[in-house]
Amino acid sequence: MAKKSDNKDLQPMGHPVTAATLTRELPAYWQDNEGGGLKLVVEDVAQYEADLQAATGVQNSRLRCHLIGQASETQKTAVIGMAKSVDNAASLLFEIAPRNALECLLAVQMAGVHNAAMEMVKRAVHPEQPSQIVDQCVTRANRLTRTFLLQLEALQKLRGQTGQQRVVVEHVTVAAGGQAVIGNVETGGGGRDGA
Repeated sequence: MAKKSDNKDLQPMGHPVTAATLTRELPAYWQDNEGGGLKLVVEDVAQYEADLQAATGVQNSRLRCHLIGQASETQKTAVIGMAKSVDNAASLLFEIAPRNALECLLAVQMAGVHNAAMEMVKRAVHPEQPSQIVDQCVTRANRLTRTFLLQLEALQKLRGQTGQQRVVVEHVTVAAGGQAVIGNVETGGGGRDGA
């Protein structure tokens, strides 16, 4: 289960840092059934719905469950159990804090790419792995982490966090006989002749 950071210098991707978000943790709503499958354990249905909406940014409850299910399927469910997998996926989405369905779709893809990259790294560092397989796994991990960075850039663009700065000039004074240039200014080469 993901827990909010206690470090006030860290800013989660989607949630502003407040006293409430520093201690807020998404509850474990699911348990594994003895016969297989999942059992939903909810005392407060309204809080459950609010938590899943906060985790996904999606209004429709069926779509929320579907997207959390997709994110959970990118993990090794057989190893950690289905309930833990769903809890992990919901907690990850809660931390990314998508604001709408489009951001949630991207966050689910990011979860899958991250999990696949970590699986490749895990395989690469296996002690008895032949060097050819290590190279293949490292190459795949590298491609996946580059894809993850592209997805992160796309998410930041969707959120308007592109890193571009905008400068607004409010007053320009041009003395008599002077000239003002408005627009992008590019200088020539470095020599005296402008080449």
